[in-house]
Amino acid sequence: NHTLAQIGEEFGGRDHTTVINAERKIETMLKKDKQLKKTVDILKNKILTK
Repeated sequence: NHTLAQIGEEFGGRDHTTVINAERKIETMLKKDKQLKKTVDILKNKILTK
């Protein structure tokens, strides 16, 4: 539960707009690439169940 600015700071001092653009890009990629979505889903599940 971090702000967009905090997330950007963790990724090399980026600002909140960079985080927003990255989120949009990955959402588009996940819609187009089913294998990528499957991989991300597996990783999310592993992270959230620990």
